[in-house]
Amino acid sequence: MKFIICDTRQQAGKHDKKHAQIAGCGVHIMICCMPCGDYCSFDRLSDAAKKKVTELSYQYGMGLSPKPKLRKEVSALLLSEMNVSVDTKQDLEELSRNLMNRSDHSRFWKEVRKANENGIKEIYYYDFTKNRKDNNGTYEDIVKNLSEYVTYNDKGVAEIYAPSLLVVSNDKVLLFDSETSFIKGKTTPSEYWNQQKTLEKEEMLRQVFTQYMSN
Repeated sequence: MKFIICDTRQQAGKHDKKHAQIAGCGVHIMICCMPCGDYCSFDRLSDAAKKKVTELSYQYGMGLSPKPKLRKEVSALLLSEMNVSVDTKQDLEELSRNLMNRSDHSRFWKEVRKANENGIKEIYYYDFTKNRKDNNGTYEDIVKNLSEYVTYNDKGVAEIYAPSLLVVSNDKVLLFDSETSFIKGKTTPSEYWNQQKTLEKEEMLRQVFTQYMSN
């Protein structure tokens, strides 16, 4: 029997038909926390990675709450070993919003451009809003590791708000910027990012990315 890994963040009940078709092909689905994407191959992993993934998948299957250390180990192993990750979308409209909606993600595109100018070829974009709503293990780990930068809500709960830019080098946080996550009202990106603010932000990003590349 072949195996495929499915991310824990896949919403229950919304992928039953797809999973039934996968099972019909003789492929067993293993539930596991993935660092990116929704599905990846289990059979192509090293024996050490397979052992850890199996352990974590078993705990999820038994309804247990795996320890953060195990989740981190599995996430790191998958990130270093999987060469193909499949990210599923509801439809082309969702994919289009993710990639092309520059008015909604103007700051993100500014960061992409500035990073590219400074020799950074990969940027990881993580939509943590669903994980924050579910308060799952991935989000809990992020909040814990960013304890110096989180904001506490009215109930005293530590939270991270979107959009936030995080730059990390050698396990050291070089920048945590959540400036626009607290803008209220109907201010549009073009209204907020006037020429002065844009120049100041680009200069700050240039300095941070220069430091990142020097490390």
